[in-house]
Formats: sequence, structure tokens, C-alpha cells
Amino acid sequence: MLKRPYQKRVALLLHFGDSRGRGIAKGISEYAQPYEHWSFLTVPSNPERVMDQIVAEGCDGAIVDINSPQRADFCNEQKCPMVNVCDSQYAPDYPTVKEDNFAVGRIAAEYMLEKGLHHFAFAQDFYQFQAVENRRQGFVDALHEAGFDCHIYQSPTENRLVWPSSTNALSRWLVDLPKPCGLLAANDLVGQDIIEAAYRAPISIPNEIAVLGVGNDDIITQMNSPQLSSVVLPLQKMGFEAAAMLKKLIEGETVQHRQVVLQPIGIEKRLSSDLMAIGDKDVAKAVRFIHENARRPIQVSDILDAVPISRRSLERRFQAVLGRSPQQEIQRIHIELAQRLLAETNLPIPEIAVQSGFKSADRLAAVFRRSIGTTPTAYRKRFRAK
Repeated sequence: MLKRPYQKRVALLLHFGDSRGRGIAKGISEYAQPYEHWSFLTVPSNPERVMDQIVAEGCDGAIVDINSPQRADFCNEQKCPMVNVCDSQYAPDYPTVKEDNFAVGRIAAEYMLEKGLHHFAFAQDFYQFQAVENRRQGFVDALHEAGFDCHIYQSPTENRLVWPSSTNALSRWLVDLPKPCGLLAANDLVGQDIIEAAYRAPISIPNEIAVLGVGNDDIITQMNSPQLSSVVLPLQKMGFEAAAMLKKLIEGETVQHRQVVLQPIGIEKRLSSDLMAIGDKDVAKAVRFIHENARRPIQVSDILDAVPISRRSLERRFQAVLGRSPQQEIQRIHIELAQRLLAETNLPIPEIAVQSGFKSADRLAAVFRRSIGTTPTAYRKRFRAK
């Protein structure tokens, strides 16, 4: 195949059928277009065919999701430089850019604990991928540190969890879980199966079980009823960093950091996890008011208009139930929203301040630095592809 002398042929062995593959590919494209003259070798509908093309046509480098022994064997046989974008036990020696799946599990646990829950569960399919094992371990470790146990479900078959061969066992497990319960699904597809199995049981989502997926797939999360909450992964940043690493390898440069691990962006909250297991009804009502008004610069006085009790009683009961004051809860929710907007949008910081309930960018910066330990601009750079 003819190519211009300055053009590099880069193979992408990724699965474009889900948001993970598309998100990583977007980051790769964003790196390559402004700075590099790269052309891409890819078959979106069947990534395995890319391996045949690599053998037939050759390439200057590849970005690969090494998620199986077969792919690992194939990559070991190739002479071109490769970068792995999978948290995988099959690629220990490859230059790798991946998400921190222990951190994925931990932020999921923190999210469920903030709801006042005391019962927790983790569900996964049949396959024992390293990424899933790390998510489970991070989730379980964080819960144990808080003094709680975790119920575990792993499908006994390779079939989807809601297929006839699996659904009865899954439904029985969901019925037997102590409730209310916070459940982390290994990924969004498992989360979808949990919601379907709960419907058949029947179990109310989120009133009995709050469900959280991983990956924030833009199709799967929206097609459920209720829609699925999900941990947002830094996929675009992963693609960008993988492309930057591959460029150095192609040019024969030394890569100092061969294992780049990126933190999850946060949690996209939807109805499937909209449960507050707070026994004090007034505190529960106040917390819901804060969440519903996260984009407004509300004060404690606004809460008292919605929850007609004395301020002293509200302060005392917040400390007893949540271990923090109403004002601290307001700031926590505002900061959490600001973090998502900084990581996921291109909005200017003054606009983010307004949309996350702060009266000014200066006020956002002051509270952000005090809470997170860095500035909004520095925080944004962690997740931006450029």
C-alpha cells in the first residue's frame, strides 16, 4: 500500500461497538490530527480482522486492547511498537495506559456510603477480567474500612445474566439481599442485566436496591428503566496519552513511564441510584432538597424553608446522621458538580461556577482549593486530552 513519506500507519485493535472503544479512539484522533500525520488501520465492526490486515499490510505502530491470551499472543509476534489500553493480566510487560480500577471501586463505595446505606453488593458476569477484579477489590476494601461487608455475585455461565439459564439464580440472589442495598455492577452491561432481573423478581430499583454501573455507556445507560447511574472513566484522556506514548515509541524514544494509570472522572447520577437510606425523614428531605438544587447558590436558610424545623435541630441531626453540617453538605454537592463539569465539558470556569451553585469564579476557586487541594484549572488538566 502506497503512503506519503511522512505518514504513519497506525492500527487500532479496539472494539468500537461500545463507548469504551469509541471514547479511546476519540482521544487518539484528537492527538493525531493537530500534531501527527497518521492514517488508521481499523475495522470498527470486527476488530479481530485488523490482526489479518496488520499481518498482510504491516503498520508503524498499534494501540491495542489486550484483553485475551489470543490477542497477547498475536501482539507478541509483531515487530511494530504497541501500546495497551486495557487493565489486563495478559499484558504485564507492554507500555500501557489504563484507568485505575481500584479507584473506580472506591469512589463507588464512597458514593453508596454517602447515601446512608448499610448493605452492599457487587455483581459481575462469568469472565474474570483483571479490570473487574480490581473494581471489586477496591469496592470491597473501601466498605471493609468503613465497617461493612459486601455480598458478591458472579454468573455461573458465560451467558448474559438475564438469559433463561442465568436469570433465575440472579433473581433469587437479588431477592435474598438485605435491603435497602447499594449494588455496584462490574460494568454497564451487567448493570442493565441487574435492572432487568430486578423487574422480573420483582424488586424496586432504586427504592430497594440502588444500582451503579461502570463505563457510562451512552446507549446502555439511557435504555434502561430506570436509567442507569454509572462511574465515568477517563477514556478520551486514555486515548490521547496512548497516542502520545506510541509516537515516542515509533520515533525510537525512551518512554520513562511505561504504566500510566488515570483516575476515574466521577459518577453520572441517574434514577437507578436515586436512593437516600436515611432514617431521619427531615434530614432525608433536606438532603434531597440539596441534591435537587445543586445548580443554585442555596444557603441553609433555603433548606429551612423546605424543611420547617429549627436551624439548631437541623444542624444537630445532620451531624448525628451524616457526620457533617448542612453547609458542608451543600458545599460537597456543589464541589462534586463542579468536578464533573470541569472534567467533562469545555465550559469556561466562570460559567462552571454559576452552573455548580457558586456566586463567582473566585468563590469556586477558594472552596475548591480548600476541599480538593488544588485549583479548578489544575484539576481540569488531569482529565483534558490536550
